[in-house]
Amino acid sequence: MSHEITREVYPYIHTIQARWLDFDILGHVNNVEYYRYFEAAIIRFLVDSGLDWIKDPVIPFAAETGCRFIKATPMVESVDAGLRVAHLGRSSMKFELGIFISGDPYAYATGFFVHVYVDRATEKAVAIPEKLKRALESIS
Repeated sequence: MSHEITREVYPYIHTIQARWLDFDILGHVNNVEYYRYFEAAIIRFLVDSGLDWIKDPVIPFAAETGCRFIKATPMVESVDAGLRVAHLGRSSMKFELGIFISGDPYAYATGFFVHVYVDRATEKAVAIPEKLKRALESIS
């Protein structure tokens, strides 16, 4: 099928432990949990890349998000969130993500997050710090 996306398109994979409360009465991952999975992968990547959410003067704000549900994710112990950078500008960028389970190469959901980098004090858009920009380029 043309909409099937495989994990190989994502240079960064973050494994997330599923929780009992992630699942709905039908035994599938509840739709709101996909955003939590997306956020967990993004935060882990940014922290591993040196972002200090508490102290850094420049931080990312989410400007736009989206999720496309491809097939129901069954009860599993963990999911893998694939992450890549689709666009990298001066002060904004776009992450693309995919959710996978062990043993299946195809995404169960895909999504995106657009981040705008802002000065913490003024909340005005500023350039993405060079160190972070290099890390983002590594998964472009």
